[in-house]
Amino acid sequence: MFIQLIGYLKAMAIFAFISLIAYVFGTINEKKAGGSILPSVFIQAFVNTAAGLCLAMLLL
Repeated sequence: MFIQLIGYLKAMAIFAFISLIAYVFGTINEKKAGGSILPSVFIQAFVNTAAGLCLAMLLL
């Protein structure tokens, strides 16, 4: 259903971007943090907060 709404090209681009993010987070977890998921949690929290603030500023 998702692919029908946005098309195959955009769906593949989204899949590639999400895969890249997952690879980066996995690399951070395994090689830089010794298997801990905390760095990925903090990065995700920061990104979510920044995106929410940007959206809030656009809606004001």
